Amino acid sequence: MGGGGGGSWKVAYADFVTAMMAFFLVMWLASQEEKIKEAVQRTFENPFRPMTLQSTGIIPNEDIILMRSELSGAFDDASLMELQFLRKLHRNLTEAMKKEMSEEDTPVLIDMSHEGLRIQLFNKARRPFFERNTAALTDYGNFVLNTLTWQVMRDSSFHVEIRGHCVEDPSSDGEIDYWQLSSDRANEARRKMEEFELPAKQIREVSGFGTSQPMGGIPADDQRNDRIEILIVPTI
Repeated sequence: MGGGGGGSWKVAYADFVTAMMAFFLVMWLASQEEKIKEAVQRTFENPFRPMTLQSTGIIPNEDIILMRSELSGAFDDASLMELQFLRKLHRNLTEAMKKEMSEEDTPVLIDMSHEGLRIQLFNKARRPFFERNTAALTDYGNFVLNTLTWQVMRDSSFHVEIRGHCVEDPSSDGEIDYWQLSSDRANEARRKMEEFELPAKQIREVSGFGTSQPMGGIPADDQRNDRIEILIVPTI
């Protein structure tokens, strides 16, 4: 093209393509289900989310792949976006716990399972969550549940399940009803989380399993089996 301004058509064409991309993006969003629209809205409103599923985080992307495969395709785009919140929750909880405990004696284990984000609170003798053989929370137990509740209540699109587990105390002479004790501890954790302003409607299950479900790979009499398990489950 001769003369000045011969490249101006390129600028105009780039503007046109950009406008068309924006138009088709809006049209695509408008055609999605309401749940996906709400998830997109949460993505822009929530300043604590990672930018993408590939963002660096504590939970590896393999966990998300595992959850998708084990749930037999139950995940949609909105569910994957909700999992971004679980990744951030995992990171925030881990960082908060590290400030209050040494790594070699941590009473909290946070990982991903096929059900959701799993938080296991171990009732260790050095830093117990409950007074011995009771459902009464210690000051440390209150602190951890307060920290956990504050993180979870940032997003109301998740259910919470609380499960109590016990290990037999050899010095109790068979006087403890572990089914009742595990149920009472799970219910006390629920009551305390609601006291810390977790909406009751987010709690889907509270149950006690006594000594019937020790952790995999460790003896049934291992102290780590004395624990509270809290699951953060996407509402899919």
